[in-house]
Formats: sequence, structure tokens, C-alpha cells
Amino acid sequence: MLEPPDPKPPDPAHIVESAARLIVASAFSKRARRRKRIKARHEHDQEEAHAIEEAITQAMLDSGASKTCVNSRRGLQLTGTSNKVVVTANGTELPASNTALLNTTALSKGAREAIVVPGIQQKALWSVATLADNGYTVIFSPGQQDIAIHRENNVDISQNAKPVLQG
Repeated sequence: MLEPPDPKPPDPAHIVESAARLIVASAFSKRARRRKRIKARHEHDQEEAHAIEEAITQAMLDSGASKTCVNSRRGLQLTGTSNKVVVTANGTELPASNTALLNTTALSKGAREAIVVPGIQQKALWSVATLADNGYTVIFSPGQQDIAIHRENNVDISQNAKPVLQG
């Protein structure tokens, strides 16, 4: 059985109090959603930074590469499209998709320029030529123990005898 409606009108103070609770709850909900979005963006940025750092530390220094190549554009500052084609040692032709700047402050802008070649197996191939053209000195230690990249004028190389080969 239906009950008749309450003849008393609702208390305006109760309505205001209920509306205030809804507004506060809505504000908390918006803040919570915003925090969640910021956290997700921060986690994504950290993941990208880790991927870039990993690619840089796992990069192969390539004395035969005329340009630095990376296999993914993820986390890079894209600077344009590329129509370059990379020819591998076995003659395979791999098209580049973009030009980009590597996200590192350790190198000058010119030394950070790279092309994105999705088909290369290595995460990154650092071009010794690009480093040298931008004023860096690359030192290879015997037995593949170490590689050092120095800024221009930050290293002095002396020799005790004439070079065995010189070009």
C-alpha cells in the first residue's frame, strides 16, 4: 500500500547540507581522478626514461655507421620524417621512419641526432662518425674492456711511439 506524501516541506538547511556534501564528494572524486591521471602519466614518463636509459647503456658503438640509429621512436623527441635507407652488413635494406633527438643531456644536440630504423635488431647503434663530427673523442680500450667518450679538449692523448697504422 502506498503511503501519502509527507505534508511537511523539506527543511532548507537539510537540502543545503546535502548539496554541500555532494559538492565536497564531487571535488574529492575529481581530485582523486586527477591524482590518478598524474600518477599514470608519471609512471609512463618513468617507464619511457628507463627504456631510453636502457637503450643508451645497451647501445652498440658502431664505427661503420654514418648516423646513429635506434629501433624505436619511444621516448625520443621526433624532429621529422626520414626517407633514409640503412644498408646492413649482409646487404639488407631497412627504411628509416623518423629523425629524432636522443633524450640525454650528456651529449650536444648534434651528437644526439639519430634516425629511427624499426627493423634493426640492436636497440641503438651509436655512430662513432657522428660523435667525432660533433667534437667528441672516442677511446676503445684493448680487449673490449671499456669505451670512453670525451668532450672536445677534455682529454689529452700522448704516444710513446709512432702509430702502427695511420689514416
